Amino acid sequence: MRLTDYLDPALVVLGLSAEGTEDTLAQLAAVFPSVVPEASPEAVTAALVKREQVHTTVITPGVAIPHGTVEGLKRMHVILGISPGGIPFCATKEDPVHVFFTILSPAGREAEHIKLLARVSRLIGHPGFIDDVRTAGSPDDVLAVVARVDQQHF
Repeated sequence: MRLTDYLDPALVVLGLSAEGTEDTLAQLAAVFPSVVPEASPEAVTAALVKREQVHTTVITPGVAIPHGTVEGLKRMHVILGISPGGIPFCATKEDPVHVFFTILSPAGREAEHIKLLARVSRLIGHPGFIDDVRTAGSPDDVLAVVARVDQQHF
């Protein structure tokens, strides 16, 4: 499994600027129909908010992995959001989140969903990965960083 298999340049959001958790999730969801028209931004936002209410998806300072199940999807997708200034997300008001790896899955794909969460977590731990993602200048540059690190982990 490679993270790059779930990414699309149209789902890389640079310059993300939001006022909190729900606004961030809504902004990330807003780009999704450009690639996956069968999923409404409202359905995506609702799935992400529902999961976030159970427990925060902030996994390390500056990084979160919001995720959820969305009816009607045919396969899994990742929206990658980057906030240069950081966003107060959930309980992390003192430590803003800069990078959001947002995983959206169809129903019934729990095992693949968990494997993708583990994959993202592994890459986040790679030295310099988050800094390189944060400073990439374009969606294609972001995907190149992900691809480079993704290839180094089996």
